[in-house]
Amino acid sequence: FYNLVFGFHFVNVILHGIASCMVYQLSETIYGTYQQKLSSLFAALLFATHPIHTEAVCGFVGRAEMLCTIFSLLCFRYYTKCIKKSQTDDRMLCLALAFYVCATLFKETGYTILGILIIYDALQTFNFSQHPKIILRHVFKEHQFLRRAFVVTASGIAYIIFRRWLTVHVTVRNYRHLENPIAFIEERIPRTLSNLYLHYRYAELLVFPINMSCDYSFNCIPLVDSIFDQRNILSVALYGSIFLLALYSLKHVNVGGNRNLLSLSFMILPFVPASNFFFFVGTMLGERLLYIPSIGFCLLVGRFSGFLLSKIRTDQLLKGILLTICIFVLVSYSYRTVLRNEDWQNEFNLFHSALQVCPNSAKVHYNYAILMTDRERWDDAIKHLELAKKLEPIYCDPNFQIGLVLFNSGKRNEALPYLKSALDCIYTQVKAVEALQKI
Repeated sequence: FYNLVFGFHFVNVILHGIASCMVYQLSETIYGTYQQKLSSLFAALLFATHPIHTEAVCGFVGRAEMLCTIFSLLCFRYYTKCIKKSQTDDRMLCLALAFYVCATLFKETGYTILGILIIYDALQTFNFSQHPKIILRHVFKEHQFLRRAFVVTASGIAYIIFRRWLTVHVTVRNYRHLENPIAFIEERIPRTLSNLYLHYRYAELLVFPINMSCDYSFNCIPLVDSIFDQRNILSVALYGSIFLLALYSLKHVNVGGNRNLLSLSFMILPFVPASNFFFFVGTMLGERLLYIPSIGFCLLVGRFSGFLLSKIRTDQLLKGILLTICIFVLVSYSYRTVLRNEDWQNEFNLFHSALQVCPNSAKVHYNYAILMTDRERWDDAIKHLELAKKLEPIYCDPNFQIGLVLFNSGKRNEALPYLKSALDCIYTQVKAVEALQKI
């Protein structure tokens, strides 16, 4: 079993290493000689050492994130090669689309690479510093751009049609209020405000990956019920910063702004499927969902560090301070990643750390109680199960687990009422019937 786990983790580490090398190539493709190699190296090392990737590398389902990332970056790499001055390399275009299909088969987030391709193509083809009317006139003259955009768009539409034919519905609602409470908020304003604050929490994890958890289910992150909630300031600050950066980049599109816009597209577009804006996902917040969006974040940080380095290249003192800060960030992220890997050594460490970050999560208490049950710590198990019921009254699963704990600890008469009530819970009724038959 140990060899199996080691082999699985070893392969994941190799895949993460490949993805990190491809981020370096991507940074060089975007920035060229403008930022030199140091900023590209810093962006790649930041991606390689970022603690937010621990879940993707350690968790079984995280392999899909890495494979999707690798094939998405391959898609982008070959698409850049298909763009010529006045023509299109059809062979490279077909190869890029083949990698897009592979990326999407591993994880549907790969679908968003198509939007990034069109944005890159447009930034390479048009001069966005000109008046919009002039740009619009040029669009219809760029036949090769229109041809590539049509092929990419048609590929996206074909995928949606195939997806709908295969699954009947484009999205599948297989989650509960416990897992994503935002999806069950009927009022539009509280739902939007809670969603925006959730996006801030995602951004916070990218910048300050300190308080991390394997489970952010209800009520780890309290919902925003009012426009007067102070947390709305954080949401406004996040989206205001993104808007100002995009606006600045558009105004300076010929002096590096296009690179900022492309980095932003790598951060924003892959995050759209997890944003809860167009459809709801089966989790409140998932650290592994930031695997691809973190590429854009690392590119922006690398771009900013390279920009500062170019401004102070003659001042050795400031240059040394900047390099020291970059090294400090990398060492800090690496140290946090090592600590986070210790959390993923076993289930007990994982949910114990989750309990420290999310003491109000009913599901975390429930899972921790199961671990207490396995260790025959009956009183601790009951305590956390009762807390789970208190935090989420409609959470019916704990009743069965309480009955099981009481049954295994020799209190069979006390277990019966809980096991009988578990028959009314669709998630535990089969197990409850089996337990009652044993009794």
